Amino acid sequence: MSSEIVRYINKKDAELLHEIELAANQSDHDTALRLTEDRLAKPIDLSRPSERLLKGSLAGWLIDIGTESGQEQIVKKGLSILENEEAVLRKNVTQASYDYNIGNAYSSLFDLKKSKPGFKLNPSEIQDIVKSKSRYWRAYKSLQTHDRAFWAKLWVNLGNCLLKCNRVVEAIIYYDDVITEYPKFPQANASRADALLKLNEISDTYSINLLAQAIEGYSVASDFADTLYNRQAWHMRSELLKQKLLEHGYDSKNIEHETSETESEHNQHSKYRKFCLEQHLSLSEHSIYCGCAGARSDDLTVPKSSGPIGGNFVPRMEFILNRVKSEFTFARLMYYQAVLPLESEWDLLEDEIRITQLFEDEMHGPRSEMLRLSFRNCFAILDKIAMAICELFELAQPKEVLYFESFWRSRWERINQIDNPAIVALYALATDLNSKTGDWPEFKEWRNAIEHRIFCVLQKENFHSDPYSVVNQNAGDLVVPLDVFHQRALFLLRLTRSAIFSFVFCVRYEGSKLTEGDPSKAITLRGRNEESG
Repeated sequence: MSSEIVRYINKKDAELLHEIELAANQSDHDTALRLTEDRLAKPIDLSRPSERLLKGSLAGWLIDIGTESGQEQIVKKGLSILENEEAVLRKNVTQASYDYNIGNAYSSLFDLKKSKPGFKLNPSEIQDIVKSKSRYWRAYKSLQTHDRAFWAKLWVNLGNCLLKCNRVVEAIIYYDDVITEYPKFPQANASRADALLKLNEISDTYSINLLAQAIEGYSVASDFADTLYNRQAWHMRSELLKQKLLEHGYDSKNIEHETSETESEHNQHSKYRKFCLEQHLSLSEHSIYCGCAGARSDDLTVPKSSGPIGGNFVPRMEFILNRVKSEFTFARLMYYQAVLPLESEWDLLEDEIRITQLFEDEMHGPRSEMLRLSFRNCFAILDKIAMAICELFELAQPKEVLYFESFWRSRWERINQIDNPAIVALYALATDLNSKTGDWPEFKEWRNAIEHRIFCVLQKENFHSDPYSVVNQNAGDLVVPLDVFHQRALFLLRLTRSAIFSFVFCVRYEGSKLTEGDPSKAITLRGRNEESG
C-alpha cells in the first residue's frame, strides 16, 4: 500500500486498505472483495482530498482483485469508477499515474477475454488493448522525466500491451530500453523472453541465440522475482528451454562462447551499421534481438531459411518488399545524415544557401530537408504496405488509393475473417496513426504540412521569436522544435520498420499454409548478391 495514501487518509481507512492488501496477497479474493465493496457502499465525500484518494485506491483494488480472480465484472466496476469520476479523482494524483492505472484495467479486461474458451485473436477483439495502449501513451506524454522508476513500469506494460497484439518487434525495443537502465528488472527480462518466443512463433524462424537469450531473460527474472509464483514459473520456463538447447547439442559453455562472439562481431560493424542496430532501425530478423555478424545487412525476405513456403503471390510480394526496403533504407539514411552527419562537407553545403535573416529561428538547409524527407517517406512506405495487404487478400480494387491508417474500417468484416497473426499487428499499428482517434494524430498533419503548407522546424526548443510575424498559424503553418521532430521522426521510422516486419510475417504465414505437408509447392527465390549458375 502506498505510503502517500496512508499519510493522507484517516487511521480506520488506512487499516482497512492494509487488510485488503493482506487478503489480496494471500489470494483470499473473497475477503478482499467483500472489504472493498463494503467500504464503497458507505458514504465517501469526494470534496475532501483524503476521501478522493481512498475511493481511487478502492477502485484500483477492484481492478486488481478482479484480474487475479478472473472476475471481469469486478474489473469493469473498478474501471467505471475511475473513468466516470476521473475529473474529481485525479486531482490528487498525477495524470500519468491515473492513465497508467486505467491502461492496466483495459489490459486486464483483454487478458480475461482472451482466457475464455473459443477466443480468436483478430482486429475486432483488440479494442481493449487499443484503449490500454492509448492510456499508456497518454501517461508517457504527461510523465515527469525524473520519475524513472515509474517510467520503467510504464514501459514494460506498454511493451506487454504491444506484444498482446503481436507487435513483437516494437515490444522488444521497450524491454531493451528498461533493461539497459535496470538490468535486473524482473518483469522486463521475463517479458523480453516471452517476446522472443512469440517472435519465433510469428516469424516461423528461430536461432540458438534467440533461445539462449530467452533462457537468460527467464533466469534473471526468476532470481529477482517479487513473488514465489513468478519465481517458480520463470525458473521452470528457463529450465525447459535449456533442455531444448541440450537436444540441439548446446550447453552452457556453447552459449557463453556464442555470447562472447556476438560482442566481438558487433564491434566490427561500421559506425553506420552500429547506429542502425542501436536505434532499432535494421531490417534483419536477427537484428531484432542481436547485433552479431548475422545482423550486418538488411536481409529481410518473405521466404524463410527454416522451411519452404509457397504461393504464386510470393514473387509479387517480394517485389513490393524490395521497393519498401529500398525506400526505408533511404529514409533511415536521411535521418542518420540529419542527426549524425559523418562528413564535414555537409557543413560546407549548409553554407551554400543564403537565407534572409528574419529571426524566426527556423532551421534551413540540407539537414533540415533530410529530416523532413525521412519523415514523409515513412508514410509512403506504410501506404504501399496497405496496398500490398489489400492485393494479397483481394480487399480493394486495382489502382484504388489506400492509406495505411484508414483503409481498415470500410473492409472490417472481411478483414476480421482473415486468420493471420500479423494482420492483428498491422491493424494495431494503424490505430496509432489514425488522424481522429490515434495516439499520434499529429503525424499525418505534419506530413501534410511538409507537402502542402509551411512546416517550420525551430532550431531551439524554448526559443521562438518572430519579430516580422512571418509565421501564420491561422493559415495552417505548423511550428515544431527540432529536438521534438528528431524524436518523433525516429519513432515513426521504428513504427514503419515494425510494419515492414509484420508485412513480411503476414505473407510468410500465408505462404507457409500452402506448403504444409507438401514441400513440392515451395517457391525458391535467389538473392541478387548470390552467384548464379
